[in-house]
Amino acid sequence: MKKWLSSLLVICLLMSSLAFAVSGEKITSIQFTYSDMTKQVGSEFQMSYVVTPQQAANGGIVWVSSDPATVKVNQKGYVTCLKAGLATIKAISKGSVASAACVIEVVKDASSATDTPIAAVKKNVPVQAIAINQTLMQLPVGNSRYLIATFTPRYASNRSVKWYVTDERVASIDSNGLLVAKQVGETTVVAESNNGKTFQCKVYVVPITKTNSVDLNSVVLPFNDVYGVPELDSIRYVYKKELMNGVSADQFSPYGGVSRAMMATILYRIQGEPGGVKHKRFQDVAWEMWYASPVFWIDKVGIMKGVSKNSFAPDGALTREQLATILFRFADFKGLKPKGPGYLYDLSDRDQVSNWATEAVQWAYDNYILKVDRGLIYPQATASRADVARAIHVFFSLLE
Repeated sequence: MKKWLSSLLVICLLMSSLAFAVSGEKITSIQFTYSDMTKQVGSEFQMSYVVTPQQAANGGIVWVSSDPATVKVNQKGYVTCLKAGLATIKAISKGSVASAACVIEVVKDASSATDTPIAAVKKNVPVQAIAINQTLMQLPVGNSRYLIATFTPRYASNRSVKWYVTDERVASIDSNGLLVAKQVGETTVVAESNNGKTFQCKVYVVPITKTNSVDLNSVVLPFNDVYGVPELDSIRYVYKKELMNGVSADQFSPYGGVSRAMMATILYRIQGEPGGVKHKRFQDVAWEMWYASPVFWIDKVGIMKGVSKNSFAPDGALTREQLATILFRFADFKGLKPKGPGYLYDLSDRDQVSNWATEAVQWAYDNYILKVDRGLIYPQATASRADVARAIHVFFSLLE
């Protein structure tokens, strides 16, 4: 009896070990049933696919959409078609060993809906152009993001892509488009098709601290005008921190301007909305206005002043050099004691920076608070809401 029980125990242990080994197997390949789909707006469905080995755990897949505002996919591969347009759904095995992609066109007319099986893909259709789902992005050190390549025509026969970066010290990218930020700096991601067509995405890697460790991928934005915006992560950050809201329920207006009153309110929120500020010297700031307390506070502490003795101009727009100057003063107020060399040695438009803003703009440039495009910082341009979101996001990394 004892011998029989011992044998049974050994068999159970062996079966348990075998089950663990099978469930722990890594996915070595993923294949979708369809290479292309045309679906109607509002369609919802589960992506159909097979993995190798068949017994590998399907839970080891990361799902990504090139345009979540058009087609979104959850981490179980369930797809929702939100509006007319084109998006690529990509499934990547955890560990980035294997991947598969499917192009989905969303149309308004149900009669156009169709699916193209993998076996029916046209042969010998060359790639005419390749693109990346982002052309410019910022990524904090240590963070990673999947990039997706799209092709013209969408039914090109060979949709393989070679990924590389121009400066591997700053970031790395693997064969499935997983970009990893390594150190502060700038680099360019290049996607190359099998016939030599290329597309580039500029990447700015910014400092990271525990403040920036908010799980940005988990932040669900209600706005439909921010996907594809380079400052998307910064918009997620300020929204999560309740520093900036939308201009409406579903619009953030990333390229809209920021008023002086709004900038005062953002810094007031960062400071914890200190109370007890009671004074009124601006004739254009009424007590009952939503920005009254922020304006009175920011004037009292000297971070922002009025445009004249009796006027604050709450609806006035901010320029980029003014944004830099305000944050420079705020950094000093927070005890950072910022310093800039006072000479904009490598900016092509340095002669457009006002004398009073030189040190602040240089500081903002050195700390990646203001984005530079091809050596231009555009000091006199109006600061956009995306500019402010980026600046606040990076500024928080300096506080730790």
